Parts: sequence; structure tokens; C-alpha cells
Amino acid sequence: MKLQNLFQRASSHWVCYSEYEIRERDGERYVTAAKGAKLKIYDPLKVADDIIVDALNIGIMCVRAKPDEAKIKASILAFAAKYGLLGFMTALPTTPDFWEYEKVYLPT
Repeated sequence: MKLQNLFQRASSHWVCYSEYEIRERDGERYVTAAKGAKLKIYDPLKVADDIIVDALNIGIMCVRAKPDEAKIKASILAFAAKYGLLGFMTALPTTPDFWEYEKVYLPT
């Protein structure tokens, strides 16, 4: 089943913040909403292809021989501001069928 057919009549409202930052605590880095960031609502199903392409492009930057850490951080923060924090999408880099996985897409 093609992605566009699967979600043709579906809609979803997700919330994300207008701005994020990377904070470090106990040697771990976390992406969190920036102070003063505003909430916004969007439908991720309308931009599903963009989410996938943007996530893959960040992944490609990360696996380069000499990754540019500042550019990667900026791209991660831009991704979060555009789509929010999507959670763990472990199947994304391994299969184009990740939308059908129960851990990512929870059918009702």
C-alpha cells in the first residue's frame, strides 16, 4: 500500500515549539524547548515526505568522514522547530515502510 493512499483521509494535529535548544546534563545532550518559545500546531501527515527527507539529510551529515558538528546541531534544531520532537523512529534509516510499524504509527 502506498503511503499517500494509507493516509489519504487521515489527519493529525501535532504540537511543536517555535524554537529549541541543546542542553547538556551529566554529560548527555538533550534537545528542549527554548525559553519563551511559542507552541504551534501542524498536521505532520501533510508534510510526511518532507519529514523523511529532512531526517535522512541530517543522518547523511552525521555519517560523513568529517562531520561538521556546528552544522549538524543547527540542522537538528531547525528540524525540531519545524516538526517538533518526534520521539524514537528507529526504523527510519533502515526501511521505507517505517510508517506501518506499531512503534511509530499507532493505528486506532
